[in-house]
Amino acid sequence: MSTKLNIAVIMGGPSIEHQVSLNSGANILTGLDPNRYNILPIIINRQGRWLFAPEYLNGENISDRMAQQTTQALNFISFSKPQAAIAYLKEKQPNVVFLALHGEYGEDGTIQRLLETVRLNYTGSGSLASALGMDKPKSLIIFRQHNLLVPNFVVIETEQWPDHKEKILRRISKNFKYPLIVKPANRGSSLGVSLANNLTTLYQGINAAFDTSQHILIQEYINGRELTCAVLGHEPQVIALPPTEIIPPAGSFFHYQAKYEAGFSQEITPANLPTNLIEKTQEAALRCHNILGCHGLSRTDFILDAKNRLYTLELNTLPGMTKTSLLPQAALAAGINFSQLLDKIISAAVKK
Repeated sequence: MSTKLNIAVIMGGPSIEHQVSLNSGANILTGLDPNRYNILPIIINRQGRWLFAPEYLNGENISDRMAQQTTQALNFISFSKPQAAIAYLKEKQPNVVFLALHGEYGEDGTIQRLLETVRLNYTGSGSLASALGMDKPKSLIIFRQHNLLVPNFVVIETEQWPDHKEKILRRISKNFKYPLIVKPANRGSSLGVSLANNLTTLYQGINAAFDTSQHILIQEYINGRELTCAVLGHEPQVIALPPTEIIPPAGSFFHYQAKYEAGFSQEITPANLPTNLIEKTQEAALRCHNILGCHGLSRTDFILDAKNRLYTLELNTLPGMTKTSLLPQAALAAGINFSQLLDKIISAAVKK
């Protein structure tokens, strides 16, 4: 019988996507095959404190024990400084660190750089690709330079807004037509995203977005079908999974509630598209993945307009792994169950 791999699963984090990350982490803990892996759960709380389970667990009743999510439940070993936590993690000798983190700190290259300093294998892309994926304006500029269609956009910084609101609003109204998408330039999970149909809702949307980020993206709204396509694997076996079409309720769009509340949006995998458009979407997802230098997994969001022009919206280097997340749905449509999906992500990390 082959030796089990030691897998450390990091979830939580200080970002505004903390709860989504905990949900992803809990789902991963449940999905990992206890016959193949010893599992070390690690929670980073909202204050940035690292909480380690005292030992590797064999998979039995992990989800029940972690559901309490209290330091008393597992007698967590705690570290307030990331460097001390990383040093302790190195001592635990994980074969792979499975990142179930989303948003800043976990998805922007920060945790990746920490793990790289101690040469630990981890899931997902490296620090540079992670940073680029999290920075929507930079990644969109790079995609455009590689001849991919992206919506027109402008960036507003928080220091510009208080003293120049009227000037900024006039410039946007002059250069763009409503409706517009307003969203943080470096956040995920559709948090802080709004649709502005006029000057009033634009103003409100900008203020709301600044509650979650210091950098705001105002983006041309492309009327069309919302698609997303995940990429999985490692060279030379990188594949694009079947794309998903997302159909929010009439008059809505794919905001946080639509993304994570079961049944709120209709999600069709594979998308009900002709073969040539399915392939076009998959090819674009693979291009985006390779252009940014991603590894292991990614998921890119698109809009397909009435003329079958495919616009790239953003790339996610650590897609959600919750029970309602799109990557596991796409994998299942390709004949890959959740446990097998986790195996493939871990395999890619080992071969990074």
